[in-house]
Amino acid sequence: MFENPEKISYLIDIFDTMGDLYSARTAIIEYESGDKYSYNDLIQRSLRVAKFLSELSIKAGDRIATLLMNRIEYIDLFLASRRIGSILVPINWRLTPSEIKSIIRDVEPKVIVYESMFRELVERSIEAGFTSKIIRIVIDSESQDPEYPYNDALRSQGIRDRRNIDFEEPAMILFTGGTTGTPKGAVISYRQIFYNIVSEILTWRLREDHKTVVILPLFHTGGWNLLTLPLLARGGLLYLVKKFDPKIFLEIVETSRGPMVIFAVPTIYYMIMKYDRFKEIRFDNVEWMLSGGAPIDRKIMEDYWSKGVRMAQGYGITEGGPNNLTMPIYDLSLEDIKARWKSVGKPFAFNIVKIMDHDGKELGPNMYGEIVICGPLIFSGYWKRNGETASVLRDGCVYTGDIGFYDVEGYFYVVDRKKDIIKSGGEQIYPREIEELVMQHPSVEDCAVIGVPDEKWGEVPKLIIKLKPMHKISKDEIIKFLTGKLARYKIPRYIAIVDEIPKSPAGKTLKRILMERHGMPEDEL
Repeated sequence: MFENPEKISYLIDIFDTMGDLYSARTAIIEYESGDKYSYNDLIQRSLRVAKFLSELSIKAGDRIATLLMNRIEYIDLFLASRRIGSILVPINWRLTPSEIKSIIRDVEPKVIVYESMFRELVERSIEAGFTSKIIRIVIDSESQDPEYPYNDALRSQGIRDRRNIDFEEPAMILFTGGTTGTPKGAVISYRQIFYNIVSEILTWRLREDHKTVVILPLFHTGGWNLLTLPLLARGGLLYLVKKFDPKIFLEIVETSRGPMVIFAVPTIYYMIMKYDRFKEIRFDNVEWMLSGGAPIDRKIMEDYWSKGVRMAQGYGITEGGPNNLTMPIYDLSLEDIKARWKSVGKPFAFNIVKIMDHDGKELGPNMYGEIVICGPLIFSGYWKRNGETASVLRDGCVYTGDIGFYDVEGYFYVVDRKKDIIKSGGEQIYPREIEELVMQHPSVEDCAVIGVPDEKWGEVPKLIIKLKPMHKISKDEIIKFLTGKLARYKIPRYIAIVDEIPKSPAGKTLKRILMERHGMPEDEL
């Protein structure tokens, strides 16, 4: 039997090779400014930023928090963090100061990088005890004490040393609700990123002439791992747009030459098709458009199909990929896609996807059970939450909490959720978070939150309230009570006042009955 006398002890980061392989090619165009960056530009900028961070004593394992729109500095920071081994923590700027404060307290970043427009948000989110400990770096503005200007980083000489990396080292912490409820930090290893890249390149057959618009925000796993990092590794072209705008998206589709591939959530596709110029824009250069994050309405897909676009669905979660299931878009005709429009497809390369019953037995075709994902694309666990990690990550597999099945041809379908997470416009909303706040209102005796259909967002929260005797409450009063405590997208769209909240003998709220009684998107006051 052959024995290798030496193990490979030096792994080179895949992103270190970009400058050599694609040096002169254009990697990124910031659409609003028109600024273009070659692959060599990306490497040189990231080396300077890495040097600057190192001089601020940022080292391997330290967390770098960000509050940024989609812009070139995000790419700088990701590549720089790979160079020095720090961990990037993108924060959702739509959250309230109290929610951001909770994240900062959890990950204890050594530095936070933000745009000047988020300066007040940072001030309100950093506790007094953290002020002297967290280094602040501001972009696109004159710095104010105690801030450092980001431009100082771009004037650094650049770090030159290569680092010996570990496949399992944390590269990012992405905050998600996961499958158990409250938002928590999913630890994304270099191994997960690497396999996501290779899996996507192979499965979606990405080429260096492919282009995409980075539509999803870079504080989401979809912003990074669905096309952005895989196309950079493949030598493709990214259009960076600070914040999604259907007008800008259609302008890019109309004026860009060469093949485009697009990934977005249903809400974004809805907003694009509702824009007044959608009907006149040709999509001849769009090879395909894939949707994920939430179920998509067939009526939305039909508007794109009518333009000859191959639009289909996929499925993935932060903890499991997110490149887990996709329709084999190049192997299906448009008619095939229409016939299987409800399917989220087949596993990406390197994925093992199972359907399991509640006893842990693997099920066969057309049998409903929990979707379980195994393989090298899964996450490393939740940051500082061993108990919640153990409930999701078991025997080297991620238990998604979603219910589904696959047919005899191996196509998967998602039919329900094990938990009560509401998926709205690609965001995850956790009913318990809303319920706990509402229960603090002096007029509320009991409450529950369910998801109801919405044409634009897919689902929106509906709040069902049982009032205390002799109390009254208005919808405006509830919304005012929650404003500032929750991000705007989490505030219930509809309110129902009821006499009783149905309970099980064990005292658990029976949301199935609430859905039957109050599942319409309307107020019931």
